[in-house]
Amino acid sequence: MTEFTPLSGLLGGVLIGFASVIMLWGSGRITGISGIFGGLLTPARGDSGWRVAFIGGLIVGGCYGRCSAASRCPSICRSPGR
Repeated sequence: MTEFTPLSGLLGGVLIGFASVIMLWGSGRITGISGIFGGLLTPARGDSGWRVAFIGGLIVGGCYGRCSAASRCPSICRSPGR
Protein backbone atom coordinates (compact mmCIF):
# COMPACT_ATOMS: atom_id res chain seq x y z
CA MET A 1 0.00 0.00 0.00
CA THR A 2 1.11 3.53 -0.61
CA GLU A 3 1.00 6.11 2.09
CA PHE A 4 -1.12 9.23 1.78
CA THR A 5 1.30 12.14 2.10
CA PRO A 6 -0.57 15.40 1.56
CA LEU A 7 2.28 17.53 2.90
CA SER A 8 4.83 16.27 0.38
CA GLY A 9 2.26 16.60 -2.42
CA LEU A 10 1.55 20.17 -1.38
CA LEU A 11 5.25 20.95 -1.19
CA GLY A 12 5.82 19.50 -4.65
CA GLY A 13 2.97 21.56 -6.08
CA VAL A 14 4.33 24.72 -4.47
CA LEU A 15 7.80 24.03 -5.93
CA ILE A 16 6.36 23.49 -9.42
CA GLY A 17 4.34 26.69 -9.14
CA PHE A 18 7.33 28.64 -7.85
CA ALA A 19 9.50 27.38 -10.72
CA SER A 20 6.80 28.36 -13.22
CA VAL A 21 6.57 31.87 -11.79
CA ILE A 22 10.35 32.28 -11.96
CA MET A 23 10.30 31.15 -15.60
CA LEU A 24 7.51 33.59 -16.43
CA TRP A 25 9.18 36.52 -14.67
CA GLY A 26 12.66 35.67 -15.96
CA SER A 27 11.94 35.07 -19.61
CA GLY A 28 8.32 36.07 -20.13
CA ARG A 29 7.49 32.54 -21.25
CA ILE A 30 5.04 30.05 -19.81
CA THR A 31 6.56 26.76 -18.68
CA GLY A 32 5.00 24.12 -20.91
CA ILE A 33 6.97 21.03 -21.82
CA SER A 34 5.38 20.62 -25.25
CA GLY A 35 6.23 24.19 -26.23
CA ILE A 36 9.75 23.94 -24.87
CA PHE A 37 10.42 20.65 -26.65
CA GLY A 38 8.71 21.86 -29.83
CA GLY A 39 11.02 24.87 -29.84
CA LEU A 40 13.97 22.49 -30.05
CA LEU A 41 12.60 20.98 -33.25
CA THR A 42 12.49 24.39 -34.97
CA PRO A 43 14.99 26.47 -32.99
CA ALA A 44 15.38 30.19 -33.31
CA ARG A 45 18.85 31.70 -33.13
CA GLY A 46 20.11 31.79 -29.53
CA ASP A 47 16.96 30.15 -28.20
CA SER A 48 17.94 26.52 -27.82
CA GLY A 49 20.38 26.68 -24.89
CA TRP A 50 17.81 27.18 -22.15
CA ARG A 51 15.51 24.63 -23.79
CA VAL A 52 18.23 21.96 -23.75
CA ALA A 53 19.03 22.84 -20.12
CA PHE A 54 15.35 22.57 -19.15
CA ILE A 55 14.85 19.19 -20.86
CA GLY A 56 18.17 17.94 -19.45
CA GLY A 57 17.11 19.03 -15.97
CA LEU A 58 13.89 17.06 -16.30
CA ILE A 59 15.78 13.95 -17.32
CA VAL A 60 18.47 14.30 -14.64
CA GLY A 61 15.87 15.11 -11.99
CA GLY A 62 13.83 12.05 -12.92
CA CYS A 63 16.88 9.81 -12.76
CA TYR A 64 17.90 11.27 -9.42
CA GLY A 65 14.41 10.82 -8.04
CA ARG A 66 14.28 7.23 -9.19
CA CYS A 67 17.66 6.43 -7.64
CA SER A 68 16.86 8.11 -4.34
CA ALA A 69 13.44 6.43 -4.16
CA ALA A 70 15.04 3.05 -4.85
CA SER A 71 17.28 3.37 -1.82
CA ARG A 72 14.33 4.23 0.43
CA CYS A 73 11.78 1.90 -1.11
CA PRO A 74 13.39 -0.88 -3.16
CA SER A 75 10.10 -2.27 -4.43
CA ILE A 76 9.44 0.86 -6.52
CA CYS A 77 12.35 0.46 -8.92
CA ARG A 78 12.90 -3.26 -9.03
CA SER A 79 11.07 -5.55 -11.37
CA PRO A 80 9.02 -8.35 -9.75
CA GLY A 81 11.38 -11.06 -11.03
CA ARG A 82 14.44 -9.72 -9.21
